[in-house]
Amino acid sequence: MTIVLLGGQLVFAQDSKTTELSLQKCVQMAVAKNINVKTARIENEKSKFKKEETRAALLPKMNFSSSMTDNVSLPTTVLPGEFLGKPGTSIAVQMGSQYSTTATFSISQILYNQTALTALKLTQKSSELSSLNVKKASEDIAFEVAKLYALGQTTAEQRKLIDQNILRTERLRDITKITVDNGIGKQIDLDRVNVNLENLYTQQSNTKAAQEQQLNMIKYMLDLPLEQNIVLTDTAGMALLKNEPILQSDF
Repeated sequence: MTIVLLGGQLVFAQDSKTTELSLQKCVQMAVAKNINVKTARIENEKSKFKKEETRAALLPKMNFSSSMTDNVSLPTTVLPGEFLGKPGTSIAVQMGSQYSTTATFSISQILYNQTALTALKLTQKSSELSSLNVKKASEDIAFEVAKLYALGQTTAEQRKLIDQNILRTERLRDITKITVDNGIGKQIDLDRVNVNLENLYTQQSNTKAAQEQQLNMIKYMLDLPLEQNIVLTDTAGMALLKNEPILQSDF
């Protein structure tokens, strides 16, 4: 946090943080955030669920059902009185029970179903293919990030060489100018040095723009804000990958 005094008022300014990135870290971040990798992972999960769904068709099935009936008003039947020892009369009798329950249970097992077996084999192959697609998508983005990382570091080395050449040429210009002013050197030599120096300035500007563009591409692939400062810690002269990056395949 930076505190600046402007017009007698304190202004708080948030310092921009610099993120140091090795190639290993870049690859892992890109694999975790790349949309193609995420899509491949989702498709892989869907194929796994589809395989389990197909396999479930060959598993034993159990069915259970039950019901309960509440006869609020029992049916009434009129019987002759002779049945109950009251000849010459009719007697109303309610028959049945108020509550009744039923329950059924069944189990079944498919012994052989060629269609289901074929479908299971197809879903297994589809699941294996989806897993390979996740690995391929991860390797593709890792390759692109590594290539861009190496290009950025190469450009940084080129920029250093150009800066060094500018310093040497500026010294040569100053020396040549002194010799020309003293009548020892020729103006054409000074003009030639100045032309070379202008060419180096142009190369320096172009290299700086290319480096910024490459860093912005890395930020884009890592889903980082463009205003965030990043520093590539691995150099062009070192082994960029000492160990194989860990490509996580889960969400």
